[in-house]
Amino acid sequence: MVLIWREHMRAKTKENDLTICEKEVIATVYELPENERSLKIICALVNKTFGHEWMPQTVSTFLHRIVEKGYLTWVRQGRVALYTPTYSNKEFRKELLKEVIDLMYKDKEEIKKDIEELF
Repeated sequence: MVLIWREHMRAKTKENDLTICEKEVIATVYELPENERSLKIICALVNKTFGHEWMPQTVSTFLHRIVEKGYLTWVRQGRVALYTPTYSNKEFRKELLKEVIDLMYKDKEEIKKDIEELF
């Protein structure tokens, strides 16, 4: 079921929207200090956090796409590329929440009820 939903969401995304996999990668970038945002460290942490067994090439592809979409920038330090989010963590989280709310809710009162039930 999750795989079907992911494929459905991937098909519905706009050009600059992030896929679920890309969101997992960028969420991992936000968790790391600036000087530790290298491919090697991002790959290890995203695999550990989300239970993947992605190869560095796969994570590198996701990072490249995220950079192309404008959510990350990168700089080379010696032989290593370090990635930096374009938006603050708070701005990014708000956008993700807005995306889900716009998709799932038409009635704002319904949102309030669901949030109250959660907390």
